[in-house]
Amino acid sequence: MMVIRRRASLVSAAVAISTALLLTLHDAAQAQAQKSVSPAPAAPKSVLFSEALAGRRLLYAARDAYRNAPAVRFTATWTETVDQGTGKETTTGTETVAAEPRARRLALTSETATGNEKRTRRAIANGDTLLVTRFESGSGGENTAPTREFLRLPLNSEDTLPRALQQVQFTPRTQAAALLLLEPDWSVRGAAASTSTRGEVWETETARSQQYANNALVNVTRTRRYLLDPKTRLLRRFEEWVSTEPLNGPARNARNAYVRASYRREEYRQARVGGGGGALPASLFSQALPAGYKEAALPSVSLPSAPEPAEMDENARRLLQKWTRAQERLLSYYAQIEVTFRREQNSDNPEEAQQQQQQQRPNRRNDWSNWRILYSVWMQKPNRARLTIDTTGMADRRARSLLAVADGAQVTVQDRRTNRVRTQALTERNDLGRRLQQAGFNDWAGVLDWLLAPPVQEKDRVVYRGRTLLDGEAVDLLDIVRTTIEQERGKEAEVTTTTTVALGATDGLPRQTVRRREATVSGLFDRDQPDDMVITARYRPVRKDAEPPANAFAFVAPANTPSQDANRNRRERRGGGGGGRRRN
Repeated sequence: MMVIRRRASLVSAAVAISTALLLTLHDAAQAQAQKSVSPAPAAPKSVLFSEALAGRRLLYAARDAYRNAPAVRFTATWTETVDQGTGKETTTGTETVAAEPRARRLALTSETATGNEKRTRRAIANGDTLLVTRFESGSGGENTAPTREFLRLPLNSEDTLPRALQQVQFTPRTQAAALLLLEPDWSVRGAAASTSTRGEVWETETARSQQYANNALVNVTRTRRYLLDPKTRLLRRFEEWVSTEPLNGPARNARNAYVRASYRREEYRQARVGGGGGALPASLFSQALPAGYKEAALPSVSLPSAPEPAEMDENARRLLQKWTRAQERLLSYYAQIEVTFRREQNSDNPEEAQQQQQQQRPNRRNDWSNWRILYSVWMQKPNRARLTIDTTGMADRRARSLLAVADGAQVTVQDRRTNRVRTQALTERNDLGRRLQQAGFNDWAGVLDWLLAPPVQEKDRVVYRGRTLLDGEAVDLLDIVRTTIEQERGKEAEVTTTTTVALGATDGLPRQTVRRREATVSGLFDRDQPDDMVITARYRPVRKDAEPPANAFAFVAPANTPSQDANRNRRERRGGGGGGRRRN
């Protein structure tokens, strides 16, 4: 059994819980029988923060090794055993890949065998055309003739290799090809850790409430083991164990087939990246067609449009990529955030706007000039957080003092003014933002949006504004402009929101955001148009990948705290009969 060195400083209990099932016995993993589905190896009780950080960085280093190289070549053999409840089925295969992704050149051959059936699929892209061939031997029966088909897809100037493969419904079978090399949105999906210098990384991901054909709700736990070359960071071996656990008792029909458990193992050889020019022989991408193949029609596939901003200059694109890269690779994040508000008259005449601003009554009902919101943020991926909100200068009915804690399994939100507590289960990956809102943590100032979702949406206009100094630190300025049609004062209004983001020149993370909302209401004179709203958020200090304090993600309820489970339905909250609303 792997021995985890005891160290003087142990990671917090929350980290221990969230990264459980990450490490294991080396011998047990290597002795895994290929024709049986054994449970995932046992895990130690805790993982140090430094080990979690090392594991995450190693996986992104592997992705960079595949995608940034001029050329990549490898051969992988794999075995997968699946238990569907009606029996175990083992599939074996080989995948050979040679690729120059930037030149849209690819030669991929995938061969699989299940019982007597053998299948071979090839995808060859030469930069201008994608050729796909398919051979299936059949089961060997009298009425199962072999299938030999091909199809061609011309590549448009905007087509990428991943998108072209989607259009022809070709899915690579290995982790290296499908995810690290070709999947554009690949990211570390679970809790990762590395405890050795040999390039070994463990990753565990759990998704709850998955619906299968047998109508049972289950937990799906995926435990992955990556073995990377210490020098090139290319894969030497990949293993994945998948297990399911019913959440609500046995399935309605236990005979229905669905994946109870599976084990997959991939062994890589001849893996290398090109050096220098990195060019591969042109013969690898020859599209000579084998004899006896018939052309098939292209599949009818409707792909969603890529979420690309409608307008963006090259400097903005470069800076946005830097921001996105920094955000996705974070393991932990800490910041104190101060939010201030102001209103400005909507006028094309600056002098008139300034005069109207000075003539405002200082205590008018909707004056925001004295409002302040203070945030304290600790976050650790994939789904742990400790957030606080405190307001000043607001009317009592608007004032807020909230604490939100996500421990990896659920979100708990406490209203510290009333001590009321609400909870929401974390059931899926990337579920934190939605569950925080459902539990009552409303970030209506929007200062956490970029931590929980992509910073730019489709049809946004992004403009680079240059570099400047903010509190003595060099920052790059980026404008994100979004136009929507909304209802304002009971009428249709065109709303333009311009968010100016100041990104740290060293790490690409926000130091300040200034969001201006301008609304033009149809049918109103200029003097009657609503004021512009300006919300400024200052992030200081900002700490990237710092170890959170012990028990940062553990919620401790005060004594005699009234609780309300946000998952209860309306009938349960209101109580039955004539008893009125139920109080806890």
